[in-house]
Amino acid sequence: MDEVRRHDWKNLFLAAIQPPPLIALVAGWFAAYQLIALGGLFSVWGGFGLAIAVAGSCYFAFETAREWLRRRFVNPEYADLWRMIEDRFRRFQRALHRAPSGIAGSFNEIARTVEHTKRRLYTSLRKADLVKKEILDSERGTAGPFPFPPLTSPDSETNDLYAVAAKNFEEYRTVFDAITSKVSRTEAQCAVYISALDSLRVQLLGHRLEKREAAMPKEEMDETVSDIRTQLDSINSALDELELRPGFLTAQREELEERLEETQER
Repeated sequence: MDEVRRHDWKNLFLAAIQPPPLIALVAGWFAAYQLIALGGLFSVWGGFGLAIAVAGSCYFAFETAREWLRRRFVNPEYADLWRMIEDRFRRFQRALHRAPSGIAGSFNEIARTVEHTKRRLYTSLRKADLVKKEILDSERGTAGPFPFPPLTSPDSETNDLYAVAAKNFEEYRTVFDAITSKVSRTEAQCAVYISALDSLRVQLLGHRLEKREAAMPKEEMDETVSDIRTQLDSINSALDELELRPGFLTAQREELEERLEETQER
């Protein structure tokens, strides 16, 4: 989470120095100082000045927080994915609160699992967001593929050099594919979570709206809830196996490119 924290602190600083909120903050306190100096702290002018300062501070805090939230995710599709997760979580909680007491009790345990999984997904999604940015930055502007010759050269030393280059490139592709697959798996886990909450919410809605005799039997509902709990547990297990570490891809690429340059210089 160190990379995520650094990203958040950087964006918080950038959000705090946005001109309009910062100007409002400084102007508010400057006006407060002038009015307090004019009439005193406990005068009408002083109270008016403090009100202006508080208003400027509130505007600054609100705009800074909003800008930080806007910058939280680098990739817009990840921000949309997290909004979908939060939306489904709120809808599930609302459906759980409205469910009959006899039914809601069966969902207490899975509700805790849902909330725990949501926190885990947020952490993984933030890491995947930074890793995806690094992947895009690493590959953007790459000057074509590696220069592998279409035919075998009659010079054996040249062939050996190209063989080393091909091995380095294959090693890079292996690492690259492994990292991108972890990112895509995180996205897939989010999709499973969203669909699981949709299923749970519909189950609760059906029991609340349907007639008692037409509602799903409790045994069948418990089986459905158990299946979804298994899905959520599998998400948590899969997230434990994902070790997304921003910064690794760039280091790996630079290392392989240095090795390739050293090989070509020999």
